[in-house]
Amino acid sequence: MTVQIPDPVIQQIEAFARASFPDEACGLLVGRRADGAIKVFGARESQNIAANPNSHFEVDPGLRLRLQRELRDQGSEIVGVFHSHPSGDPAPSKTDSAAIWEPDLLWLITAVAQGAVAVSKAYAVDDTDTGFSFRQVTMERA
Repeated sequence: MTVQIPDPVIQQIEAFARASFPDEACGLLVGRRADGAIKVFGARESQNIAANPNSHFEVDPGLRLRLQRELRDQGSEIVGVFHSHPSGDPAPSKTDSAAIWEPDLLWLITAVAQGAVAVSKAYAVDDTDTGFSFRQVTMERA
């Protein structure tokens, strides 16, 4: 699986991650699935409503419902979720693994180290006999 994300979308997410530091930034990815690839067209920032936003994230469910209604007739859909790791590590955490609520969603994690963006990486979710696990996927920036 490959993921295509335009540079302006990555730049928006990374700017939001920097501005949210030391808390985790989060939001939803909008795009389309086609031929084993995901094409991301945009990102919608969410308030992080987690009880402890500097170590967890939770996307506002109201944003998700509004966005689903908005996209209903546009040929786009919610294809993923994004969030930042203020620890500077772009790898999925145990907390992330426990929070997989839709295995078909792409996860984009942006590492922020001391307030500066380090890197963003994309992950797909695999549904195995022992549960869900993350697999890094190729991210093409356009």
